[in-house]
Amino acid sequence: MAKWNFRVMKFTQDDEDIYQIHEVHYDEKDNPSMYTENAYTPIGESKLELFKEFQMMLEAFDKPVLTELDFKEKK
Repeated sequence: MAKWNFRVMKFTQDDEDIYQIHEVHYDEKDNPSMYTENAYTPIGESKLELFKEFQMMLEAFDKPVLTELDFKEKK
């Protein structure tokens, strides 16, 4: 089963840092392996589903911030 979660990611655009929440997937060694192209927007088919999705996103703030370098092949 593929492991994933939401993570805060830092990018640099026009010499300024910006932070976004992305869905991040992990390899079999639990290393970040890929992330969604666009920042994630919470959605749900009900208010409760939306709330649960938002709660999962809030957990991203308890983890270290990732950057694009975290996804470069480790040698």
